Amino acid sequence: MVHSSRKGGTWSGACENPKKGWVPVSQTDAWLKRALAENKVAKLTRPVRYQWVQSRTVSADQPSVL
Repeated sequence: MVHSSRKGGTWSGACENPKKGWVPVSQTDAWLKRALAENKVAKLTRPVRYQWVQSRTVSADQPSVL
């Protein structure tokens, strides 16, 4: 669960957030930017959402670029 608040919090509250399974919005932004850069997710629009990109496996008859 992602939690964002417009009010400032306390240090003890910040320490409790991970225990509740909350992730800071700034961290999710960083994860999404990295996943987009690595082509692991695709950004969809209206409404904005993200979808995992299906990884393609290379079969024996396909040449590899590596």
